[in-house]
Amino acid sequence: MSELTLSLSPATTPFPFTILVLASYVSANLNFDVEVKTPVLRTRDGEVTDLEQIVATLSTTVGQGESTKHASFVALAKSLSTLTAYPDVLAALDLLDDHLAYRTFLVGHAVTSADLLVWGAMKSNSQVLGILKRNQHVHLSRWYSYVENLPTTQRALTSLTEAKANKARSTKTATSFNLGLPGAVEGQVITRFPPEPSGYLHIGHAKAAILNQQFASMYKGKLIIRFDDTNPAKEKEEFENTILEDLKLMDIRGDRFTHTSDYFQELHDLCVQMIKTGIRRRGLTVEALKQYMLSQGPSQATIMLEWDGIWATNKKIIDPVAPRYWALEKKDIVKVTIEGAGAVEVKTLPLHKKNPDVGEKSTVYGPDIYLEQEDAASLEDNEEVTLMDWGNAIVKSKTTSGSGVVESITVTLHLEGDFKKTKKKLTWLAVESLSNTLTPVTLLDYDYLITKKKLEENDSVADVVTPQTEFKTDCLADANVAKQVKKGDIIQFERKGYYICDQVGDGTHGFEFVKIPDGRVASLASKATPGAATPADSVDAGSKPKAVAKGGWGKSGPPTGVPSGNTTGKGKVPASSADPNENVMLSEGSRGFPIPVTTKMYPVQRVGGPSEVVAEADTKMYKVPNIYDVQ
Repeated sequence: MSELTLSLSPATTPFPFTILVLASYVSANLNFDVEVKTPVLRTRDGEVTDLEQIVATLSTTVGQGESTKHASFVALAKSLSTLTAYPDVLAALDLLDDHLAYRTFLVGHAVTSADLLVWGAMKSNSQVLGILKRNQHVHLSRWYSYVENLPTTQRALTSLTEAKANKARSTKTATSFNLGLPGAVEGQVITRFPPEPSGYLHIGHAKAAILNQQFASMYKGKLIIRFDDTNPAKEKEEFENTILEDLKLMDIRGDRFTHTSDYFQELHDLCVQMIKTGIRRRGLTVEALKQYMLSQGPSQATIMLEWDGIWATNKKIIDPVAPRYWALEKKDIVKVTIEGAGAVEVKTLPLHKKNPDVGEKSTVYGPDIYLEQEDAASLEDNEEVTLMDWGNAIVKSKTTSGSGVVESITVTLHLEGDFKKTKKKLTWLAVESLSNTLTPVTLLDYDYLITKKKLEENDSVADVVTPQTEFKTDCLADANVAKQVKKGDIIQFERKGYYICDQVGDGTHGFEFVKIPDGRVASLASKATPGAATPADSVDAGSKPKAVAKGGWGKSGPPTGVPSGNTTGKGKVPASSADPNENVMLSEGSRGFPIPVTTKMYPVQRVGGPSEVVAEADTKMYKVPNIYDVQ
């Protein structure tokens, strides 16, 4: 008999698969009890109730392998179990997939607690499992399947399934004897039986009718019989009369008889009101709503759709007609002096460069302008950048405070410069003056109300409520905004995104703009989850690249520590790992992309000698250069 016993509830959500598979791997006794609020590990020395301490205790028993790498995977597992933002989840899975390209296990040459910890964290995260089903992480999927099919893992999962089945049976029995409505007040309960008059009642209808009558009777309330007459093609008065006769036969007598059609106008008005408050106010156009619904087509199936599709459709409609303006974040805004600029002047520019019908705006040019702090901080001395709608300029000097905040910048105009060759295209505003009044605006962005896509039966709302759902940024916009924008107008603040005017400035209140999602992953990701704590030191240098093109490294970027195009010796690049047995070889011998090779075999000379053997072939095919020789 094992000296370890793990007690936990099979109804825990999210379920702690990590400690379950760890406990099973060390042959601990598994005790499933619905009365257990939090997992408890009983050892020879006493009880452990802290979840992290349980993990630590079981991990020590399993074996950890190399301590540094193990610690990094513990951190990764901890973050994986709670990640909800799609980009963060995908980045973590990419990292693991690359790491497992040439490895069977995460650490060392056998199963360690690192494998079980990460597997359990992935099993607990439904979004992770959804991404794995796409078969884009072949190495990670192979490893995941291996761990899942370990005898100890299968024992744990089977035990959990049986425990859930036993709970369901006991719950069903209890329900039969404890019929009631929690929190119901006598005299205030109203139940409803809504049959569709398109056929005859069956046994399922009988259950619903009897239960609704029972609850109304128990609490001295009322039962409404409401005919759901929303499908006139199939409905007949004959069915309605027959339903009433069958209800009378079962001694079910409603206090009121109504039809859904009695409320069509009210339902229509409420629907229109909903579209104008929680959707139109966010910038969703009616045309986008129509196109998206028509693209789905008619269906009787219940489907779950992501928001990216409808917002992408909306972007296609608003992009060709949304006027373009500029806005800069007010916090730590930076004054820039432009050498070579003339006196203040005003030019007329189109509101939309690709659609002159949108209208025109007035842009003020002068020797002093503003840049956002983030843009200013990114500039380097002598760097050439492009000031949008003006031309190129070269950074001459930058003054920074002791805390690293940029205070001022001096640049020189270089209008003959090629804007196609600059990496940074900056929005700017002429410094405010009597003739140039900037417009204070507040940019609003919103997050999801809850951090999970779908609530489970045992979820506590308090645990999944997003801690902050509204984000405000105070900005300064060009004067055209105050002159041209009305409430409800959809515009684009260039380099920031699309916005809808929710409130115009009236002297008391400033302009407020609500950000419109554009369908891209970044704009739809939850803002409640910080970036994934992916351990940089958990993956050795030279992980296998994916989808290499022209020497590119695919989804993961170049391996840490491997210098691009810098070889040492014949076909080797320096290994950044401390492992003396690891070399990083080149895929084409003396050229190509690096591949990590970890081995304890003795190094030997090439059989063909130090130089490459070129096999001449007698062929009439055109000769093409090796792709790795193309510069």
